[in-house]
Amino acid sequence: KSSGFNIGKKWKNRSAETIDAFGKQWDAFNTFDGFMASADLFFHFFPMLKPEDFRGQTILDAGCGMGRFLVPVAGMGPKHVIGLDYSSSVYHAQRHTQGMPNVTVVRGSILQPPFRAGSLDRIFSAGVIDHLDDPVRGMQQLRDLLRPTGSIAVWIYAQEGNESYLRIVRPLRRIGPKLPAKLLYALAGLLAVPVWLHSRTLNRWFGVRKDGTFRLPMAGYFSFILNLKFRDIMLAIYDQLSHPLVHYLRRSEAEALFQRAQLSLDALHAPRQNSWSLAGRPL
Repeated sequence: KSSGFNIGKKWKNRSAETIDAFGKQWDAFNTFDGFMASADLFFHFFPMLKPEDFRGQTILDAGCGMGRFLVPVAGMGPKHVIGLDYSSSVYHAQRHTQGMPNVTVVRGSILQPPFRAGSLDRIFSAGVIDHLDDPVRGMQQLRDLLRPTGSIAVWIYAQEGNESYLRIVRPLRRIGPKLPAKLLYALAGLLAVPVWLHSRTLNRWFGVRKDGTFRLPMAGYFSFILNLKFRDIMLAIYDQLSHPLVHYLRRSEAEALFQRAQLSLDALHAPRQNSWSLAGRPL
């Protein structure tokens, strides 16, 4: 049954292609280190959370990919951290978390999660809900897994702050998913060059005013890129070009995800001024 979320006909039945694209992505970029493997990056996505929120808790990373957030979260004292993903990336996540007794990796879908209702204390999901055919249904499924005192935090793409970017990337996204993985990898490397240069020159010099406001488009994002290695920038570009199904949500649509899933909205942040980070609890 549809949740009524306005996702548009053009995105229907693209889930299988998107899952396959994620699997190929994590095959191409199957290692992580430095900032990409850090708790700092995790808390950049989820500024409302603190390490003590995880102590003694049973946690789910919904859409764990290759497990880059499983590793830092497992070190924050949780009772159990579960990574769930529907793509073949789970094999990389299992490899990265070998020897970590409080981590389990499971292959399965957010839309049909293989867990008991009411069995989890906390759920987080970074950049996954916005790749579902029906984001509201995904949120509803995750809500049902929470204990009455549990909480959920999600990070998703924003429409606001990405207007200039989307004018450039949308034509490329029509091509990217159709390219062989090796050719797409090469294209990501080519496009990463001007992104790397801009972040370290024009944006660094002129992007952000002294009062913290932005002078150049997406200055917050390009300032964030200063934390990344060149290969990390390639990954970000590959990610953007390889998936046929992705939603950029307006603030009102992001808030509606929680409302329609019968979740309170206890926190809303806008990391880099071009994404949404939201947290709440079952109503």
